[in-house]
Amino acid sequence: MKLEYHIQSDRVHTIAYTFFRVLSGLLLMINGWSKWLALPDASLDFPDPLGIGSTFSIYLAIFSELICGLALVLGLMTRIASIPIVITFVVAVFLVHGNDPFDVKQTAMLYLIASVYIIVQGSGRFSLDELIKSLDKGRTAQ
Repeated sequence: MKLEYHIQSDRVHTIAYTFFRVLSGLLLMINGWSKWLALPDASLDFPDPLGIGSTFSIYLAIFSELICGLALVLGLMTRIASIPIVITFVVAVFLVHGNDPFDVKQTAMLYLIASVYIIVQGSGRFSLDELIKSLDKGRTAQ
């Protein structure tokens, strides 16, 4: 009875985590896509908290949200792809919105927490990383 519960619980966790990773990536991609569509005008108003220029800052944000968000959706190099996302949202929470009220920085905080969790958890069972790993094991076993 306990073993059956554990197996079912593991299956539910795997499915829930996959849903969480994919949905987080999709939401990031929506943010990145909206920034991309707003170019070049958006770069004029985009914050430059690191002193690298507004244009370069917005392109870094687009990369982390759109490209790295796609990697999360696919489960491809998930831990590595999450690093630029963490950096983007650390900058957003502490530098760009550091003095803002909580409700202004709340969304950035949620993305930061989600991306740190994804770094800890990795790609999960339903991911391209796992598929590549299983194909590689099959190739080395031959």
